[in-house]
Amino acid sequence: MTGARWVWACRIAVPIAVTLGVPRVATVKGTIEGESVMRKFSNVVLGLLFVIIVAGAANAQVVSLAPSTQIKVGVVDVARVFDESDAGIAANNQLNQFIAELQADLDALEAQINALERELQQAGDELAEADREARQAQIDQLIEEYFSRFDTYEAHIQELSQSLQQALLDEIFQVIRFFAEQYGYDVILEANATLYYRLGVDVTSDVIRTYNERRRQSLESVDEAAPVTDETE
Repeated sequence: MTGARWVWACRIAVPIAVTLGVPRVATVKGTIEGESVMRKFSNVVLGLLFVIIVAGAANAQVVSLAPSTQIKVGVVDVARVFDESDAGIAANNQLNQFIAELQADLDALEAQINALERELQQAGDELAEADREARQAQIDQLIEEYFSRFDTYEAHIQELSQSLQQALLDEIFQVIRFFAEQYGYDVILEANATLYYRLGVDVTSDVIRTYNERRRQSLESVDEAAPVTDETE
């Protein structure tokens, strides 16, 4: 597309991801850009202090402790869990594939528009005015279709991104709670919302390992429960 008629939109179509490690996604001419589902989501998480109190009922209240009481505290980098866990990597791959498919469609439409504009320019004065206007109208219509699709795809990408973010966050909270209960932690803090902590209390790698194991077991259970079909039928 040439001239002012073709103006690339410089909008971010994919505020995707918390930490799904998506910043490695192809772009639609600077329009659709992928971000880590995890990393993007971590921008929200950074403002939150994730504290899980596990010593008691789910609605237990915090009480004052005697000086001799010891509290087992752990710290988790939620962004790392998003980026490095098997579930996070799978979500990023799903998102990247979806974006790539939409970009391929836009690229094809762009190529069609560029080809028509080249033909119009090469025709020069050989075309009658009515024919030139008709071809230009066709090009203008395709340009409008391009931006219409772009807006639609942008909405679809954001919808998928938010869905993946929420699903992952829900699972991560469940894993953190399970990990805390399993290993006797009283409090789990979010690393990026904590001013200081010793590296020895960082349990992020252990949480990722636990998350991967639970996910693998869940997938295996689904496979075992799947009905066996008789291929001879």
